[in-house]
Amino acid sequence: MLAVTASGGTRMQEGSLAFVQMIKTAQAVREFKSAGLLYVVYLTGPTFGGVLASWGSLGHFNFGMPEAVVGFSGPRTMELTGADRFPPGVQTTDNLMTHGLLDDVLAPDEMRTCMAALLSTLEPRPPDVLSQPPDPQPSSGDAWQSIQSSRKSSRPGASDLLALCADELTHIRGDGCGGSDDPACIAGLVRLAGRPCIVIAQDRSATPKGARLGPGGYRKAQRAMCIAAELGLPVVTIVDTPGVELTPAAEEGGLSAEIARCLYQMTGQPTPTLSVLLGEGAGGGALALFPADRVICAEHAWLLPIAPEGASAIVYRSADKAGELAVAQGGASWDLRRFGLVDRIVSEQAGWLQTLAGAVARELEALVDEPAEQRLARRRRRFRAMGNFEP
Repeated sequence: MLAVTASGGTRMQEGSLAFVQMIKTAQAVREFKSAGLLYVVYLTGPTFGGVLASWGSLGHFNFGMPEAVVGFSGPRTMELTGADRFPPGVQTTDNLMTHGLLDDVLAPDEMRTCMAALLSTLEPRPPDVLSQPPDPQPSSGDAWQSIQSSRKSSRPGASDLLALCADELTHIRGDGCGGSDDPACIAGLVRLAGRPCIVIAQDRSATPKGARLGPGGYRKAQRAMCIAAELGLPVVTIVDTPGVELTPAAEEGGLSAEIARCLYQMTGQPTPTLSVLLGEGAGGGALALFPADRVICAEHAWLLPIAPEGASAIVYRSADKAGELAVAQGGASWDLRRFGLVDRIVSEQAGWLQTLAGAVARELEALVDEPAEQRLARRRRRFRAMGNFEP
C-alpha cells in the first residue's frame, strides 16, 4: 500500500468523532502490517495534525515530496493560540529527513521509481544460490597479525561485499526518533542472492574514523529489525567496527541502552538471522549485531571486548602488551570457531570476498528452508550454551 497524505489535520467542525479517527486509522495500519504487507507513506504538502500523528507516520518506509510543508500544528493555529512561531524551514520534508524522520525526499517521478524497486525486491523469485566448492578452513594463526590485517585501509568493507551479493537496495535512513541519520550504519531492503531480506551493516568507509556507530545508528538497526519482523524477511548483519562513538552526546543519547536493545531484539528476532563478521569486532558496538542463527567469519575478522591496545592499557597500564593480549583473549576467527561462536570461516585467499558472498547466499538459503520452530529452538540453545565448550 502506498499512502499519500495531503491534509490540514482534523476537521474542527466535525468535533471529537473526527478526532478519534486517528485511533481507527492507526489500528488499520497495524492490522495491515501484521499481515506481512508493505506499507509506504509519501508526505505531500500540506500534511499536519491528525494525519501526520497517525497513519502518515507509520510506514515501513516514509518518504516526502520536496519542499512540502509538514508538521504537527499549522502556522495559523500556532499564531492564534499564542505559540511562538517556528524559524523558517522547520516544518519541511528536508528538515524531517535531516533529523532522521524520513527515508528520503523524492519528486513524484522518483517516487514511482522507488516503489517499483521496492515491489521488485519483494517479488517472489527462485533463489540465486552460487555453486562453489567448500572453502578451506584455517586451523590457527598469529592473532595479533590477523588483527593488524583487519585494519588495513585497503581491506574491503560492507559496501564491497554488498556490491557482490546484493541489489535493489532501498535505504532505511534515520532512527525515526528525531536523531540524524548515522552514515556508519547501512540499513535497507535488498535482494540478496535472489532473496528479499533486510541488511544491517557497519560501513568502515562511511566516516574517517570507520564504522563507529552512535545511539542513532543502533536505533536505526532496531528499526530495520522491526521492519524485517513485520514483513517476514530474514536479517543479515555485517559486523566491522573499531568501536563505538565515544562522545558526550553518545553517552547522553543512551548508547549503552541502545546496544542492549539490539541484543534484546536480535536474540528474539522471529525471522532468520545471519551475521557476517567481516573485519574489526571491538567491544559492545560489534556484539550488538553479532548474535544470529548462523555466523560466518572472514579469516582475519575478530571479536573482543575491547581492542588489544585498550586491554593492555587496562591490565598493564601500557599498550605494549597488545599482541600478547590479542592471543590471550581468544578473539581470532579460529578461537571463535573453537568456542562455538562462529559456524564457518572463509579463508582469505585470492578472491576471498567472492567466496564470502557465495557463503552468505548458501547459509541464507539453508536458514530460510529450516522450519521456524526448529530454528528458534536451536537459536535459544545456541545462546544459552555460550561458554560451554570442549577446550
